[in-house]
Amino acid sequence: MWEWITDNKVFSGIGGTVLTLVADYLGYLFKKKGKEEPTQSIQTGDNSNNIQGKKVIVNQTNHYEGFNYSTVKEVALDIYRSNFMQLSEEAADIAYRRVESLVTAYLDRLVKDSPEALKNTIDPDVQYAIFNAQKVHARLGDKDIANMLVELLVNRTKNNDYSTLRIVLNEAIEVIPKLTKKHINTLTFLFIINEVTLENNDLKGFLFLLKEYLPDLSKETYFFKHLQYSGCFSTLPGKKDFYNQIFMKFPQLLYGKDVKKEVLAVDSDIEKVESYWRGTYASSLEMTSVCMTIAHANLAKFPSMKSELSIWIDD
Repeated sequence: MWEWITDNKVFSGIGGTVLTLVADYLGYLFKKKGKEEPTQSIQTGDNSNNIQGKKVIVNQTNHYEGFNYSTVKEVALDIYRSNFMQLSEEAADIAYRRVESLVTAYLDRLVKDSPEALKNTIDPDVQYAIFNAQKVHARLGDKDIANMLVELLVNRTKNNDYSTLRIVLNEAIEVIPKLTKKHINTLTFLFIINEVTLENNDLKGFLFLLKEYLPDLSKETYFFKHLQYSGCFSTLPGKKDFYNQIFMKFPQLLYGKDVKKEVLAVDSDIEKVESYWRGTYASSLEMTSVCMTIAHANLAKFPSMKSELSIWIDD
């Protein structure tokens, strides 16, 4: 890695932009102890500002437009090439294709949603989040997990202030590989019933969402213990009533009425969900901010459910 860095301090972008991010910061994280650090140097480009320090070397223009797609993509892929574990040739090829696909999807989405946030990819902590997401997808190669990683990375890149939101987005990327799809879908179910309110008093749509996750809801104790081990929830005393949870989502619609009767009139199959809720730990759990973030990213696969994470997590 270090020979490549010293030979490639400058990345030229469209319009004469120059961007370089290497770092003793990354070296500190990934380089084996005992190796001698290389001599630092900077090559400059026209109309650029140069900053050199022990931890981070940055060479950049002052205009975010200069942080072009191809440059950022190459930096992200080089971080992966330089730091991921050595694999057999066949495994390495599979892993790299997965990583390249993830980075492409991430940057496509970022450019579409928030092109001005491209400049944040020069931040070491953003690049560390990108690398962690790359490691997850290189190992798992799952399309649904990749979509969640893209959602988390885009939100992380857009939210670069030092805040709770930044912290939980970083942590969510690291927790995801500890969970199965069933774990993630269970978290999403809990997020919906505890935290989500639909517009326009759409009770039918709300009940449909709850039922969508029913096939993945486990009643086994070990299942919940693993979620607890992964830092996904704390346990509350007592149990929350299922129909009261629904009433709190639709008070104007259900006030003064027999809530259970009204709900079952809309969807009689919801009794299966209520039975699960009443008979498991689900009714006595309080989700952590990190696993709310994971559930939020999973829920984003429904276009109508896309929303800002800051609604739930904000300093």
